[in-house]
Amino acid sequence: MQSVTIPNQNVEDKGPNYKIQRFLQGLIVTIAPILVFTIVFAWIFYPEKYLFFQEYVSQLGKYLSASSLPNLTSMIIFSAGFCICGAIFLAIAIIYFMKNELENNVLKGIFGLIMAVGAVLTAIPAGLPTWGILHGIGAALFIASFGILNFILQMIRFTRKHRPLKPEKTPAFHRDLAITIIVFIALLIFAIFYSMKVITSSPVLQILAQTSQKLILIVDCIAIFFIDTDDM
Repeated sequence: MQSVTIPNQNVEDKGPNYKIQRFLQGLIVTIAPILVFTIVFAWIFYPEKYLFFQEYVSQLGKYLSASSLPNLTSMIIFSAGFCICGAIFLAIAIIYFMKNELENNVLKGIFGLIMAVGAVLTAIPAGLPTWGILHGIGAALFIASFGILNFILQMIRFTRKHRPLKPEKTPAFHRDLAITIIVFIALLIFAIFYSMKVITSSPVLQILAQTSQKLILIVDCIAIFFIDTDDM
């Protein structure tokens, strides 16, 4: 009796762009550990106690600490880390602009370019005469764009996996929905408190803005690991 070979039904058609999508996913995911290590090591070498809830992350990258102590080591670590992030996002933007077949490639490329510029400007130490203002602009661009891009990717992921009008309410559905909502809420909280801090000098709003900055960075660095290759 002649044997019949049954095709392997578990093998997925990855598609022609799988490798480049996988590469883009790897690039974006590396941003999270780079940011974490940059902040942690800058914190370790900071010459005084860093007040997590009362100071912006940018304080770690200043030439002088809050008490005017030399902070050269932390400043170099901080600037180097954000320059690396800027180079990665620039590579991501270039790839998206070159690959027209990727979904929403222009939009993703624009956000990648904005984050590249934001990261490089963030690398400029805050508090420097003339140039210090560029740090604030860069930090706002980087954090806001990172949050918006993360939200867009989470939305793409959620709608792709749970597109039916009445999707099955599986644990994966609730997890994906929760991640999308959390990313949006963190972005909204940061936008509200940071904008209000710019308008008024209230000490309470200052602390809320500083805390919301940490919140959105933490949320984005965690949520980015849930993005699928197909979302790229």
